[in-house]
Amino acid sequence: MSTTGSLSTCAYQSRPARQALRTRGVFQHVLKPSLRPTLTRQRLRQVSRQNNTCTCTSVLTAPAQVEQPKQVLQSPWQDSKWTQYKWTVYRGIAYDLTSFIERHPAGNWLINLAIGRDCTALFESYHLRPKVASEQLKRLPVLQGFPVEVVPSSPYPNDSELYNTIRERVRREVFKGQDAKGVHRTGSGKAAVAILGYAAVACGAYLFDTGLTTGFLLGLAGAWIGLTVQHCGNHGAMSTSPVVNKAMGLTDDLIGGSSLMWRYHHQVSHHIHCNDLELDEDVFSAFPFLRFDARMPRKWFHKYQHIYMWVAYPFLQLVFQLGDWQGLLENQTKGTTLHGANAFEKATVVLGKLVHYSIIAVIPAMLHGWPAAALGSAAYMATQVTLFPEDVSYMFMFDSMPLQQLLGSSEADFILSKPSCQHLCLMLPSSVASGQCAAHCMPAA
Repeated sequence: MSTTGSLSTCAYQSRPARQALRTRGVFQHVLKPSLRPTLTRQRLRQVSRQNNTCTCTSVLTAPAQVEQPKQVLQSPWQDSKWTQYKWTVYRGIAYDLTSFIERHPAGNWLINLAIGRDCTALFESYHLRPKVASEQLKRLPVLQGFPVEVVPSSPYPNDSELYNTIRERVRREVFKGQDAKGVHRTGSGKAAVAILGYAAVACGAYLFDTGLTTGFLLGLAGAWIGLTVQHCGNHGAMSTSPVVNKAMGLTDDLIGGSSLMWRYHHQVSHHIHCNDLELDEDVFSAFPFLRFDARMPRKWFHKYQHIYMWVAYPFLQLVFQLGDWQGLLENQTKGTTLHGANAFEKATVVLGKLVHYSIIAVIPAMLHGWPAAALGSAAYMATQVTLFPEDVSYMFMFDSMPLQQLLGSSEADFILSKPSCQHLCLMLPSSVASGQCAAHCMPAA
């Protein structure tokens, strides 16, 4: 295939620029044009790094003729030669995880996220000691002849000097070098006990006297669990015990969500492709109703979204419920496919919904009648969904907008000057490698 075109003001041959482009997910288009032979225009984002700016405006391709490939690569998701394996790809090499899944130190639910995809960003952003983890990875069977070319590429966080520096500083300054003992996955036990204790009392009060007030109090418990307990549990960060983390993660199902869908949409779609308008579900899923990123097209009604969003949020519970059922039936969320989800994980969606609906509506209706159940359910959903986005709005403030746009805010300056920014950047490989918060995360020693 012959192409004509230009790379405007982009010396992408330089190593730092290549790292930045790879981390932004651009190289999957630049290095593999044969995968999209009919593409007439490929857009490259502007990538800025501290002391190294690379601006790629566009790559224009005008194929004179499209040659048929000599060899048709089989889909590893459909070809029986590969579907017999629980495979993943790390830095261009395919590995068989089948024998290792049940031996994974953090449990099988987290490593299941890596099955059927390029796990490079997941692997490198989850392990604070990449050299130690890499040694275990090298012991896994390598799948020779695997069609790595057809697997969408992942960002490579460890290619970023900034990312590596921040990770080491977090280990040294935040965890005091005790991460090998699991310090970074402990310390939230007392908070979990307090939150779950309150939730139990609120649930008892709701079932005893279902109504507006008790629905509101139970909604507070749901929001609190969503913001903390289930979040840390599904990240594998509540405890060093996979059993405890799974139990805490399943609380998301009890409050009306889905721990399975959350793990995929949040960790695979959002964390790995943070700020990506096409791959980060947290950015694009609410559009056009809500516009969370300045790069998105602006509709006339978006100037009022700070007003109408609070009125509309309670009704989003219905959207979330339908989305979970749709994701289960289609085996995918809006941002990613559930390649590694096992039967038990999928069963938690159904069982969790049944338990949640029983607590919120069915049992109260049997005890107090449907009018009381409807009022209590409405109060619960309005409170829980309206308060839960406090975490989402805080997240969007940093994830879905360039940090430079926030630097006029004294609050942003304060947050960005603190170790919390290092924690934030550690979990956002795309933002880190593009150098968005380099000036604030990396003060002079």
